[in-house]
Formats: sequence, structure tokens, C-alpha cells
Amino acid sequence: MSTRDSGSRPMRWWDIDQVVAMERELFPDDPWSSEQFWGELAHVPETRWYVVHEDDIGIDGYVGLFAVPPEGDVQTIAVATRAQGSGLGRALLGDLVDEARRRGCTQLLLEVREDNSSALGYCFLNCARGIRSVINARIASDPSGSVEFGSK
Repeated sequence: MSTRDSGSRPMRWWDIDQVVAMERELFPDDPWSSEQFWGELAHVPETRWYVVHEDDIGIDGYVGLFAVPPEGDVQTIAVATRAQGSGLGRALLGDLVDEARRRGCTQLLLEVREDNSSALGYCFLNCARGIRSVINARIASDPSGSVEFGSK
């Protein structure tokens, strides 16, 4: 699945309400606020890249990149409950990796919660398959319950 061919587009200010609602549903302990998304969108395209994906109901996924080559950071990635398991998360992350490479990033940091087994499995699998040139499997747990994938 490529998000470019199936409903993805740049995130705009009018998407923030839907995205924040998804944040609250998916990340109830620590959702991003409207102000955080406004702050991120203020830096597009200089150092940020944000994309939403839509289905017939509305936004069902989004992803954001912070890029200051040679380093990049996956700021956020989320897939609505109704679209989980469809490959949308994989496609969004793949598009982000492509954008990071296009911008000249050779290192990419991705932080994943320890309890997100599907994301952890995806990261381990794809680090072994060749995305490793951008995402390396250097893993460190921290007290907030996240795991970092990065490269040095």
C-alpha cells in the first residue's frame, strides 16, 4: 500500500481538530494538543513534513517528520482503530522514510512505546530488511515506557 495513491495529502490547519480527537482516543495518557500541532505545522516545509490519510469516514492516519539533515525524527505516527492492521501504518512510515531520504537524512529516530507490540515488531523486522540504512536497531528503554530506534 502506498499512501500517495490512496488518500494521503499534506496535513493542513483544518485537520487539527480531527487529528487531536484521534490523539485523545489513541494516546489518552499523553495526547498532543492543538497548540502542539499548530506549532509543528508552522515549520512546514522548512524542517517539518506532515501527512494525513483519509478514508470514506475521515482522517484515519497521520505521520510527521522533523528533518535537519543528517538527522530526522519521526515526530508522530498514528492510525485510527478502524484502520489498524490494514498496512496503513507501514505505508505512512514508508512514505516518511522516503521523505527523510529526499531531504538528505541518513539517521532517523523513531520512539515506540514498549506496550505497542505491533509497532515494535514492524521496526525490528524492517531494520533487518534494509530500512536499516535510515533506521538502525539501537534500542534503549526509558522510564516513560518508550523504546528508541536510531542510528549513530
